[in-house]
Amino acid sequence: MLPIDLPILLADNHATFWFPPAASTFAAEVDWLYMAILYISIFFFVVVVAAMVLFAIKYRRRPGYQGDSRALHNNALEITWTVIPSLIVCWIFAEGVNGYMDMMTPPVDTIDINVTARQWDWSFRYPNGAISDQLHIPNNRAILLHMRSEDVLHAFYVPAFRAKSDVVPGRVTKMWFQPILEGKF
Repeated sequence: MLPIDLPILLADNHATFWFPPAASTFAAEVDWLYMAILYISIFFFVVVVAAMVLFAIKYRRRPGYQGDSRALHNNALEITWTVIPSLIVCWIFAEGVNGYMDMMTPPVDTIDINVTARQWDWSFRYPNGAISDQLHIPNNRAILLHMRSEDVLHAFYVPAFRAKSDVVPGRVTKMWFQPILEGKF
């Protein structure tokens, strides 16, 4: 990234890094965890690169130096750089499981829609029996999709909802979400 791009990056008001709009109740949680992982990764990247540069300069080969074969060992340092990343990974895992469980447990008052996937075609059967090739859903209501495939593996994906599910032949795949924005997604 060029330094000139930094003001453009900082001007992104919602720090979404050009994600689609957060149009479902899951989107904020997914985006938050993504950004947390991104910032943690950036922090450790900067620390590691700074340490590499510092050590490359401090311990560079100098004229007349023959080297030293003694290896130093520091238990406290090794435990620290093992425990801290382990705790971070456990925290990320716990947050991911928490979000996953929220996404897998639909509320009781959902609108059930049967979805059939075919090559080059999707059909949506609504509770009133109407069938459409486009999904039209009300805002602020939980939607439960019962998805089946007639032929090959399909993927139902709505980036603005942060919702994706594979539709496998011979299986019924369920996915729920609750839209919070109106629009075409």
